[in-house]
Amino acid sequence: MIYVIIPCYNEGRFIKEILKEVSKSDADKILVVDNGSTDNTLDILKSFESHKINILYCNTPLGHDVPRAVGLSYALSDGGEYFIFIDGDMLGITKDDINTLIKSLKLGVDLSLTDCYYDNELPSGLAYYVLEFRKMLNMELNLFDKIKYSTPSHGPHGISKRLAESIPIHYISIPPLLLCWAVKMGFTVDVGLNKLHRFLSLMSRTEKHALKMAETIIGDCICGINYVKNNTLSRVYEDIEYTGYHKDRRFDLLDIMLNDAALKA
Repeated sequence: MIYVIIPCYNEGRFIKEILKEVSKSDADKILVVDNGSTDNTLDILKSFESHKINILYCNTPLGHDVPRAVGLSYALSDGGEYFIFIDGDMLGITKDDINTLIKSLKLGVDLSLTDCYYDNELPSGLAYYVLEFRKMLNMELNLFDKIKYSTPSHGPHGISKRLAESIPIHYISIPPLLLCWAVKMGFTVDVGLNKLHRFLSLMSRTEKHALKMAETIIGDCICGINYVKNNTLSRVYEDIEYTGYHKDRRFDLLDIMLNDAALKA
């Protein structure tokens, strides 16, 4: 069974269009994890007519990326074999993108990533600074020549059942640790989809949000580098701690959410 897992938070303006596209893909089920939305997102999800849709609703926000772990645990318990992750504001995603990642997993890739910079047209400013840390991590993993700047933190990606069953579930909530675990445990990691960043049409956010997201991804990459080196999972680099949204990740609630049948809307 093929699952597409979509965490979302206040995506009422976009989620319907995303579901229309994803529901056309070869996925058997679409699991939307509503991370405590306060707009009309949940109403839209409930009114969307598709036999593929399942909804998990968390009335307390779990923080950035934690809903991925909740969704994966649910999908595994439901017999899922392949799992595709996309974000709830990823308007540029197409059914063909989903199917391409599914095909990659079926061909034996355990962690199938999206290369958003395969044309070597790199961004400037803050986004470039983030890429430098993604590069540092992938070089530490001896994977940069193969996957370049690709990471589970950014862009649609998929994982196999055997990887999903092996990984500590909290690592799903810190995407670079998912990548590091896969490499360290000998799973197959590759680029399954080439899709330029500008075509993903991610919803624009505030400058403050962009900065916090950058700090989150950088800190996660530093954490991953320390994991590979068997060091303490610190988020500090050159005396600066990159926290971002990490402190909002409710790991204290994750275990409860994983086993709470009342989450299903």
